[in-house]
Amino acid sequence: MKKITFLLSFLFCIVQHVKAQINIGFESETWTNSQNLGSSISVNGIIFTYSGPNIIANVGGSSVIGTKGIAVNAGDGDSFEISYSDESEFDFISFYSYVSFTGNMTITGYKNSNQVAQLTGYTVQGNGTNNISSVDSGFQDVDRVVFSNANGGFGLYTGYDSFIFGDNVLSTQDLNLTKMSLYPNPTTDYITLNLKGIDDVEVSIYSVNGRRLKRIANYNSETTINIKNLSDGLYFLKIKSSNKSVLKKFMKI
Repeated sequence: MKKITFLLSFLFCIVQHVKAQINIGFESETWTNSQNLGSSISVNGIIFTYSGPNIIANVGGSSVIGTKGIAVNAGDGDSFEISYSDESEFDFISFYSYVSFTGNMTITGYKNSNQVAQLTGYTVQGNGTNNISSVDSGFQDVDRVVFSNANGGFGLYTGYDSFIFGDNVLSTQDLNLTKMSLYPNPTTDYITLNLKGIDDVEVSIYSVNGRRLKRIANYNSETTINIKNLSDGLYFLKIKSSNKSVLKKFMKI
């Protein structure tokens, strides 16, 4: 028991002030070169959607990081969107483009359908990393990012490889921690959160690398949460109320 308590305390001290970064690539996909992937694909919980006819697989290109990427041939009014399948919020940090003939592009970030950030006249760097967060810090806690053609022409080709997202789940804020209790901890199959009078709460479970695994939009105090499907290890429970949140850790054994 002492070892578990020490491990929880040690790991929490390491990660509580760190923003997790998630690198999404396409190396594990079983695509063939120039394969039509349709207008929407899902990779590791991320949805890529193109308003045009098809997303195209690029396999084995010499300028691609690794061996696989995706390409869109944007026409007038077309857009390319990125979001989490569970509608999680994320920071849009950067993306790698292995080739670009787009000229200028507009990149827009949304949260709850409201525009919160936009880059207009952005020139995509082909064969290089495009660090969006260093150009515009507004792409934080968005739930959708949209790339659109700023030129109004047809046949503007862009190839995408890796995307880097961030999640601030591993930082605590100012919801009153003393009013809540989480039990049992460690646990095996279920956990219960006693909110002690705090209402309108969203509860989410995250892995240590910032991936949201479970979300309960309207949690009622002392409702049992089933965690049987989680592997043994350390997890974080994020409790959000209005614009405040707090993080509690638990161990599945």
